Amino acid sequence: MAQQYETDIVVVGAGPVGLFQVFEAGMLDMRCHVVDTLDAIGGQCTALYPEKPIFDIPGYPEIEAEELIRQLAKQAEPFEPVFHLDQQVVALDGEAGAFV
Repeated sequence: MAQQYETDIVVVGAGPVGLFQVFEAGMLDMRCHVVDTLDAIGGQCTALYPEKPIFDIPGYPEIEAEELIRQLAKQAEPFEPVFHLDQQVVALDGEAGAFV
């Protein structure tokens, strides 16, 4: 039987948007579990082009992808997200009154 967890939010994807979602949820006192098929956080930024400069991030005229992921992970860290790396979401089951 699969292990079960209780959490407020399941974030699918540990890329930049997923990591920022952990921060935003944490600011609202919500706990997050993050699932990603890759074996490390960062999504395509880490897997495909860690040294590529990115120019469209607010507050950064230019930042390398790998550094962006480091900063987002640091921002999310105080909220103690639980990462499930090298895992895949294959189905979502909702229950009455819950948002899926």
